[in-house]
Amino acid sequence: VHASSVNPVDTKIRRGGQRAIIRYKLPWTLGLDVAGEVIEAGPKVQGLAVGDRVWSSPTHRRPGCYAEEVCIDARHVGRMPPSLSFEEAASLPLVAETAWDALVRFGRLEAGERVLVTVGSGGVGTAAIQIAKARGAHVVTTCSPRNEELVRSLGADEVIDYRTQRIEKATADIDLAIDSLGDEETRAALMQVLRRGGRLASLVANVPRFVEQHGVNLGLVRA
Repeated sequence: VHASSVNPVDTKIRRGGQRAIIRYKLPWTLGLDVAGEVIEAGPKVQGLAVGDRVWSSPTHRRPGCYAEEVCIDARHVGRMPPSLSFEEAASLPLVAETAWDALVRFGRLEAGERVLVTVGSGGVGTAAIQIAKARGAHVVTTCSPRNEELVRSLGADEVIDYRTQRIEKATADIDLAIDSLGDEETRAALMQVLRRGGRLASLVANVPRFVEQHGVNLGLVRA
C-alpha cells in the first residue's frame, strides 16, 4: 500500500453506523481505497504480476486498506493510469465507482439527457460530472460560488448556487438526478425538477441516522 483515502462511508463504519448491514468482528482494519504495487499474486490470478502499479476499492465486507499490505480479490484490482501518482490514484476508486453506478449501471444514462448532480465539487460529484459529460449528457450541478470555476472546468453546463438559488426554481426537465445529500428537502426538490419518467439515484440511505434513532433492526427497516 502506497496510498489510501478517507471517505464518508469510512467514518460511518468506524462509528458503527453500518453494523445493521455488515457485522464486523473486532479487531478490524478499515479502508476502502488503495493504490500501490503488487508484491504477490495467487496462482490463478491472470493479467496482474508482481511489480504492477494498481488501484482498487475492495468489497465492504473485506476492506483493510489502512495497512501496510492488503490482500484483495484480483477481480477488484486494476492497473493504475500511468499519468497518476499513488496519492491521486488512491483518491478515485470508490468515488468513481459510486458515480458510475449512479449514472450508468443503475441510472441508465444516455447521450443527450439532462443530468443534475448535487454537490458537484465533492468527491462523487467531480467524478460524476466528468463521466456524464464524457457520455454526452448535459450536466447541471450545485455548488458554492467559490467552486463554480472548478465544476465548469470539469464539464458542468449549468451551475446552481445552492446558497441563493432553489433547485426547483433554477432548472427543469431533468432526466437523471444524483442525490448526494439525502435530506428530505433536497429529495423533494429533485422530484420536482425530474421530467415525467425521469430517474432519481440516491447515494445516501441514512442508515447510521436511522440506526441511532431506532436501533439496529428497526433502523435498517426504516432506512
